[in-house]
Amino acid sequence: MASSAAEAPIRVERVQPAPRPLVRLVNPVVRLVLASPLHVFLSRYFCLIRFAGRRTGREYSIPVTYWEGDADEDYDVAVVTRSNWWKNFQGGHEVRLRLRGATVHGVATAVPDDREVARFARARLAESPANARLLGLRIEGHRLPTVDELRPAVANTVLLRITVLDND
Repeated sequence: MASSAAEAPIRVERVQPAPRPLVRLVNPVVRLVLASPLHVFLSRYFCLIRFAGRRTGREYSIPVTYWEGDADEDYDVAVVTRSNWWKNFQGGHEVRLRLRGATVHGVATAVPDDREVARFARARLAESPANARLLGLRIEGHRLPTVDELRPAVANTVLLRITVLDND
């Protein structure tokens, strides 16, 4: 008896992030490139998110992977992160993005819900299986994972939904 595609085995796991010393070495270079005319080499997948910390007011500028929303989605730009800086966006917080060479202002809202993050990840994987790497996932199998199969791998991952307000 043949099994259906939905029953085909699949393995979804979280890819370990780059070592912190490497990130601290690479991020300043990525920031410089994204803020320069050379951004074209990186800005298809990466943007800079700039914000002031809620408690300290300290300015942060962090390179992140991003996705642009479609007309039927409730965000203009989305970012996923496992880092603690997402807490600055609970309830919404002002943000500036350096997006494809332009600075845009918006409001980012954190969505720390595993099911929502898994739905987002599934939609990005449906667009292109190559998005798995950008989402920090490794998928072994020949079908699109379900939301329930993605949930353990995206646990403690937060989705930032960003609404763009204007351009500089």
